[in-house]
Amino acid sequence: MDTVTLTIDGRQVTVEKGKTVLQAAIENGISVPYYCYHPGIGIDGSCRVCIVKIEKMPKLQTSCSTVCAEGMVVSTRTPDVVEARAAVFEFLLINHPLDCPVCDKGGECPLQDFSYTFGRDESRMEFPRRVFDGDGVKADVDFGPTLMLNRNRCILCTRCVRFMREVDGDAQINIIDRGYGSEIATFQEEGVHSILSGNLMDVCPVGAITTRDYRFKSRPWDNPYAADTICTLCSKGCNTTAWIKAKPEWAKGSRLIRFTPRLNPDVNGYWMCDIGRFEYHWIEGDDRVRKPMERAAHGSDVNAQQPVTWSEMLSKLRDSLGAAGTANPEGVRFLASAHASQFLLLRRLTEELIGDRGADAISVAWRHREKPQPPQAKFKVPPVDAPNVNGARAFGFVDGAVGDPVGDSDLAVLRHAVEGGRVTALYVFDPGPDGSLGDVKWIIDARRRGTLPLLIVQGVLMTDLARAADFVLPGASYVEKEASYTNDHGRLQGTARAMAPPGEAMEDWQILVNLGVSLGVPFNYTASAHVRADIAARYPNRKGLEGLTTLAFNRPTNARHWLQASNPSERWKWDFMFQDLPPVKFDGEPFSTNFGGVIPLKVGRTREPHVDPSWLACASDTDRARRGATPPNRSAFSLDIQQVPAAVSLCVSVSLWFLFLCVLCPLCVVSASAQVRRPRADVTPLVAADSVHAGGPVRVALKVSLPEGLHTQSNKPRDENLIPTVLTVDAPAGVTVDEIVWPPAQDLNQIGQDKPLAVFEREFLVGVQLTLASSVAPGDLAVPAHLRYQACDANLCYAPSTADAGWKLKIVPASVATTESSDQAQTFASIKFGSGEKPPGGDRSSVRLPDATTPGDVTAAGGRDELRALADFTVLGTTGGYLGTTDFLTFIHNAETGVKERGMFEGRGPLAILLLVLIGGLALNLTPCVLPMIPINLAIIGAGTQKRAGEGSSSRGRGFLLGAAYGGAMAIVYGVLGLVVILTAGTFGTINASPWFNLVIAAIFIVLGLAMFDVLMIDFSSFGSRFSPGAGTGTFVMAFSMGAIAALLAGACVAPVVIQVVLFSSNLYATGTKIALALPFCLGLGMAIPWPIAGAGLAALPKPGMWMVRVKQAFGVFILATAAYYGYQSYELFANRWVDPAVVASSVQEKLKAGWHQSLAEGLEAAKREQKPVLIDMWATWCKNCLTMDKTTLENGDVRAALDKYVKIKFQAEDPDRSPAKPVMQKFDAVGLPTYVILKPKS
Repeated sequence: MDTVTLTIDGRQVTVEKGKTVLQAAIENGISVPYYCYHPGIGIDGSCRVCIVKIEKMPKLQTSCSTVCAEGMVVSTRTPDVVEARAAVFEFLLINHPLDCPVCDKGGECPLQDFSYTFGRDESRMEFPRRVFDGDGVKADVDFGPTLMLNRNRCILCTRCVRFMREVDGDAQINIIDRGYGSEIATFQEEGVHSILSGNLMDVCPVGAITTRDYRFKSRPWDNPYAADTICTLCSKGCNTTAWIKAKPEWAKGSRLIRFTPRLNPDVNGYWMCDIGRFEYHWIEGDDRVRKPMERAAHGSDVNAQQPVTWSEMLSKLRDSLGAAGTANPEGVRFLASAHASQFLLLRRLTEELIGDRGADAISVAWRHREKPQPPQAKFKVPPVDAPNVNGARAFGFVDGAVGDPVGDSDLAVLRHAVEGGRVTALYVFDPGPDGSLGDVKWIIDARRRGTLPLLIVQGVLMTDLARAADFVLPGASYVEKEASYTNDHGRLQGTARAMAPPGEAMEDWQILVNLGVSLGVPFNYTASAHVRADIAARYPNRKGLEGLTTLAFNRPTNARHWLQASNPSERWKWDFMFQDLPPVKFDGEPFSTNFGGVIPLKVGRTREPHVDPSWLACASDTDRARRGATPPNRSAFSLDIQQVPAAVSLCVSVSLWFLFLCVLCPLCVVSASAQVRRPRADVTPLVAADSVHAGGPVRVALKVSLPEGLHTQSNKPRDENLIPTVLTVDAPAGVTVDEIVWPPAQDLNQIGQDKPLAVFEREFLVGVQLTLASSVAPGDLAVPAHLRYQACDANLCYAPSTADAGWKLKIVPASVATTESSDQAQTFASIKFGSGEKPPGGDRSSVRLPDATTPGDVTAAGGRDELRALADFTVLGTTGGYLGTTDFLTFIHNAETGVKERGMFEGRGPLAILLLVLIGGLALNLTPCVLPMIPINLAIIGAGTQKRAGEGSSSRGRGFLLGAAYGGAMAIVYGVLGLVVILTAGTFGTINASPWFNLVIAAIFIVLGLAMFDVLMIDFSSFGSRFSPGAGTGTFVMAFSMGAIAALLAGACVAPVVIQVVLFSSNLYATGTKIALALPFCLGLGMAIPWPIAGAGLAALPKPGMWMVRVKQAFGVFILATAAYYGYQSYELFANRWVDPAVVASSVQEKLKAGWHQSLAEGLEAAKREQKPVLIDMWATWCKNCLTMDKTTLENGDVRAALDKYVKIKFQAEDPDRSPAKPVMQKFDAVGLPTYVILKPKS
């Protein structure tokens, strides 16, 4: 072995040549921190914390990626290294949350240890941390069926990315976005689906990736015992560590808390599969057999199993087995699971019962199941679900799972014998989990038919087989005994006794020894070591049994407790964790009323609650009647703020409609504008053979997966106006496309279609047969391909998309044999090669692609000329979305006359608009939900006409400022939330595109309008009471906080108006009216005006009365009118969907023949020449509203007459995100389709 010698911190070390400086430091006990480095995966060098100083190198180097050289001098603790390393740690902790108390990694976290040892002692960062999905444990999101992900904790070490790419072989995890926004994610947030996913928790150096199984179950310092053992759930025999939780006897829960992999380079390396990691709960489950069980032969519980003592069990087994062996020796058979290890004892026991042919009476079985893994995975999980198959073979047993008909031991022969009634007694030895024997239903059926008189089961679980047995012997699981197993590579390994068997269960060797002694077998074993010594003596030098007597069996390691290891003087903390604490006694408790309020109590020595009855002022009439109070006279309702207690504000009726809108509006607008989104298909290239020869055919395929609920048109749609799915193969030199095999199209019936559509749904395969010329050289050959498709759902079709794919062929010389891909054999068998279509466009594509440069396009080369030509025109009007006949004629008239369409606020000037909304906000204060509460809430915050403590006169100035803080908070909250909703809605274009959006908004406004007339009651007082503070001297912070809460929890009279204003502002902003951004703030400002005035006592508020109800009802009329408007919009849009798209699409060609220009350049030139105005219709084949407009509005006679004097241009914007459509749509601020623009020549 070649070595190199280098110096690290003054020490000379010698390591193997090719190792890195970090590996050399670790091997020699020199502390260098690291995060991204892991010995089981490739080197990345992304965390930068392992930097060291190397002589003759100008800068600090990352030790994990620097290879050792002869004579190299390395320093890990120089001042510049310490300072730079601390700076890197500080940078990594900028956004890392302080979640250590709730993080499952806490206590065994390298970030904690290294930061404490090498980082700064304090943070200099004062700005808010970056948050992805929430704060604390609320940021934990699903990351697959076994994992949770907390992106806030991630330090982007890329260990998980490299593990999935290099070890698992399926790069499901990637880093998306850039810089400050970089994060770990999977495709479409699908999470990690892998049988090795649990290893991601091991490689993650922080608590970003945790397992659901260990989530909040224990802390590392609660697990002071750990045993190094092996996993016995498959034939690999992974080396693992079983962690045992220390807990008092009264504590519930399992003691076996988790399994983690243990390094063994010859077996499992650093990894283990999810089966061994997570499938262990049966060990302490409810189905464990804890006592010997016998089936009752008489009494009231005939055929019911009941517990017996071991002495009784052994006595009855001696009689039953002895009688069966004497009467018919060949009728006594044994079935052992390959999870068993005591084959010697079992063999000696059978020989005693039935003679020298006892070994032939033993059959060995196990479960065989394939594990789904990528073919390139480095860590393979074998299909054999048993640990000791080779051990059984070492004893000479014929295994029945492979089906070899050899002797009487074959499993098939045993089954025929049992079903034929030739077996009088069957002893089943199954120490594994449920299902470890494979299919045993034939044994249970034999018991039901009565063809199997005696069944004995020795196992650990009360399975269906055990329930059918006459005798059940409780054994020990693989963590409760010392046993040896021979794995699939012939390596002998042993399990550790990490915990004692439950109840009266025994280890397997103890049960067989006791049973043998009762039958007269001379077993002289007092420990499992004696059994192993006898095996070594009887089978010397037997392959698979070498080293049996020297095999080490680990015991649970004590003193792993972190407090004991670090500071024994703090042992009291450990003891304190399990003390019985006395119950905590409170001096007083809140008194909860049945109408939702929470009222503070004054608790005296008698602990009797004393409640001021004035709280009944806000209670309902039913509450007052129940308490003997008289309902107030509502017509003369008045309040004196001097007599109202602070608790009365808890009766305020609040509503969550505004918060509901903040979520609903963006979602509905996204739905309305779904036409401009492009759901992406997942296209996976498949190759039938791992390697191929030149000069012959090659079969490849594409597996296309669409998001749930979507479909594409087939390659041959039944309607010529629909966009087909097209596959283009860019065949390199020497490659010919012979045929493309499409799957059979599926019928899809849709409203408005005379015949079903031919579609591909959810997931489908496209096969391609290529031919390689004999001149193609060996090596890797890339064959690019492109799949163009249009995704549709039940209501909408999205813009066409193109997915880039391709195949990588490995071409080998003719002298080398090719290998078929076993994983893809079934997939390619389902493709009907030989029945596909020949590429009509040569050997490069399946169907000729539509010409990307149609006459109506502005090409990339000529786009500038058309845009310059547009500069010679003046824009008279722009509109978008579906328009009825009247609306479209109004649009033309307003464009021609220069009159801007005026809505409620439009055309009145900025000051008039703001003033109008301000007055509306002021009017809201006159509703019964707001006016009575102004003096009450002012009293709570310490404003109004009351006197401050210690003062002799009223503090009007302070009251004014407190009222201003309260009202200003309301205005700010309405302004900010309104701004968010407006800008979010404006991003996705007009909201008129979806009838469902209009229908939902109409339904909401109907409910809110009826609430204004008290037909429906909207009351959330129990929710709002949680946010009300107590009374006392007011502060500006408290006043501002209460104002903000009051704005968020808008009153039942206020929320409908706020929703109306925000929705109208959003629609107004989409048309380009920027003043709409300030409307919600102005509404809140109008509501805030009375608060400082009343707070300073400068004016008296109006006396409450029935007039407030009239104001409220006036707002209700306005809201119901708005509901009618949105309902009518929804009706029109639903009605338009009944138009046949095929008939509508044909009208486009008719219009081109009826004087419409298809070329934008030609149309503009004609308009300049003839001095006519221009109408530009921006459309696309996938835009249903565009096609509907052609068939309905644009076919109307009045509209056609109005457009006779126009030069009409049909501009096809098929792809709004790319040239040629993008620059033209940006020119006119078009946010969606259809869009209509009217121009006139400037001359």
